[in-house]
Amino acid sequence: MCEKNIIKNFNSIVSDLLNQTSGIVGKKYLFYFNQITRVNCYQPMEYFILYSKNHKDDIIKENPNYFLNEDNIRKELQGKDQYLSEIMRLKEIYIKINDESRKNLWRYLKAMVILSDEFIKLSNCYQTVM
Repeated sequence: MCEKNIIKNFNSIVSDLLNQTSGIVGKKYLFYFNQITRVNCYQPMEYFILYSKNHKDDIIKENPNYFLNEDNIRKELQGKDQYLSEIMRLKEIYIKINDESRKNLWRYLKAMVILSDEFIKLSNCYQTVM
């Protein structure tokens, strides 16, 4: 899969997730996400990679601390875009949904991890060639 398709698929997953959960958290995250992707479609992927690199195991193992551990989040995201931080963390969504919906949320996050890993591998290939 090429870099452009990975970004497109990643952004589509995030957009679908935010759209499906807008009844819970409102449309502010979806609106903000759409604004970001219009200006820089790579930014959500880059931000997710930066943010999730220390939490990949938590996502794969479906550890709720990924959503709930405030102290780690504050340290990692100090000085970062607050709205994008909340979008990528999805805490506000996680605490308001039932167990079945949480399983689906983990599926979305795992798909985002897989795509981000593919993006990293592809980006490293480009950097190696150059």
